[in-house]
Amino acid sequence: RILIAEDNELTCQQLKQLLEADNELEVETTRDGQTALQKLIEENYSIIITDLKMPHLSGMHLIEEVQKRRLPVTVIVTTAFGSVDEAVQAMRLGAYDFLTKPIEIQHLRLVVQRALRERTLQDEVATLRQQLQDRYSFHNILSKNQRMHQVFELINRVAQTTTTVLIEGETGTGKEQVARAIHNASHVRSGPMVAVRVIAATNRSLLRLVKEGTFREDLYYRLNVVKIDLPPLRDRPEDIPLLATHFTEKYVRPGEAPKQLSPQAMELLLHYRWPGNIRELENAIERACVTSRDDTIRPENLPPDVMAPSAPKMPFHVDLDRPLPDLLRDLMADIEQQYIRKALKKSHGNIGRCAKICGLSRRSISAKIAEYQINKTMFKEV
Repeated sequence: RILIAEDNELTCQQLKQLLEADNELEVETTRDGQTALQKLIEENYSIIITDLKMPHLSGMHLIEEVQKRRLPVTVIVTTAFGSVDEAVQAMRLGAYDFLTKPIEIQHLRLVVQRALRERTLQDEVATLRQQLQDRYSFHNILSKNQRMHQVFELINRVAQTTTTVLIEGETGTGKEQVARAIHNASHVRSGPMVAVRVIAATNRSLLRLVKEGTFREDLYYRLNVVKIDLPPLRDRPEDIPLLATHFTEKYVRPGEAPKQLSPQAMELLLHYRWPGNIRELENAIERACVTSRDDTIRPENLPPDVMAPSAPKMPFHVDLDRPLPDLLRDLMADIEQQYIRKALKKSHGNIGRCAKICGLSRRSISAKIAEYQINKTMFKEV
């Protein structure tokens, strides 16, 4: 919905007709600033297009009121040709953009569509703020992700028992939070969190470590009664705005309102891979809250890695002291060995099926398994 505040009736109607050419837009008009402000308070609009000179309440004062009351609307101002200085002043007060009269149709549509896209992101953040403590919050764990909601259900079930729980997930995915959630949801939550059961958390696959001989098999089976796998943040991108908004609330300065994330900053957060998961996101938002000089977090407030992710490292070390043929031979052998191991895992150690996956004969696969000293029996249980 768009509200036009313009005291010139002809200009007002022209703007309304131009915008209503887009069937998705609902356009309303008003002739003075005071009425416009009242409409913004009582109803929801995505955009207000306002003249700077209006009766009862000027466009400049209207912008000030929108900012002071934190009304969720994007302000675009119109101004006569030659009054650009006033438009710049309006943008300093919080206006999104300005249009000079006579208004050029294509420019109007371009500015409105861009503003609507950014308003959508801002409205989503505002909605997330309202939802933080109900739909997506579970014992201080925040998520909209379906896999995480399954984790919540599993926590509820195991919390009523004394069953041993194993929590696996990458570093920073929230394993400790899950452990605390199990404790807080249990019937012994009135007491301290101590060993009544064992809740173990690890950022590595214990089953793989058991097969490699670096973790005791008997201890693994003692721990692995109920297993909870936490997905990495890159597999739950819908949680990034939710968590980012939560952290802006967490790191708000005393006496101030939480920082707002600009649409450009949110885009960077959504496209970053987050190798450090939630912990890295929290650090990034904490840094942004500290470095932001006003009430908005912009791209330049985010860590350099988020602004410009570094290129992935080469999967091997280039040693110029070694001849290229030697390096290539070792590299090919490493790739070949990894491929065979994956094929053995998929075929559960069956040589015939492994050979078919690799596109080689049984004899060739058997020879390579012997050459690389691969124990094929360790794949039979996978």
